[in-house]
Amino acid sequence: MKSFRRRNFLIDRNLQFRIIAASVGYVAFYIIMMAIATFAPVFMELRSAYPGSYRAYLLANSFLHLHRYIWPAAILIIVLVSIHALFFSHKMAGPMYRFRQIFLSLTAGKIPVPQRLRKGDYLQPEMKLINEMLDSLRSKVANIQDTQKAIAGCITEIVKKSRALSDKELSLLVENLDTQGKRLAEYVLLIEKEP
Repeated sequence: MKSFRRRNFLIDRNLQFRIIAASVGYVAFYIIMMAIATFAPVFMELRSAYPGSYRAYLLANSFLHLHRYIWPAAILIIVLVSIHALFFSHKMAGPMYRFRQIFLSLTAGKIPVPQRLRKGDYLQPEMKLINEMLDSLRSKVANIQDTQKAIAGCITEIVKKSRALSDKELSLLVENLDTQGKRLAEYVLLIEKEP
């Protein structure tokens, strides 16, 4: 099993930016709702207070006090949530990257060695299933290769014996079988195991 270290901070930009945007969007929505619930009553009282009165002065100070402390805290929360979402996204983007590498290897006709995810990554059960699939595929390809070698040996033996016979049709049939066996060998050779 091969492990790996992260070389890039952003593994899958599209996926990670979407996770970060969703997280920040939810938090921004909650902050806006909280701000409305906090500022609306003070603002409504301020509008109903007589301008220049002591009550208006106190409400205005409260309003400014809330602005002074809520918005920096809100910005800090958004920054912290963004950082957390980035690290959270690694737990999904990392496995997706490994899956993509496996799929690209399979597309290229190579069966990769079993892969392992980092501790704490999501999609561990899916990686286990992919590794089981790769083991099964590797076993089936090995069986096909062994069978192809056996068929090639039989065909070679038949070709040697058929040349001693005088029946031209049998020779043509056996040569055709030899051609098909060679074609099968070419297809099987395309499936290579990754070193």
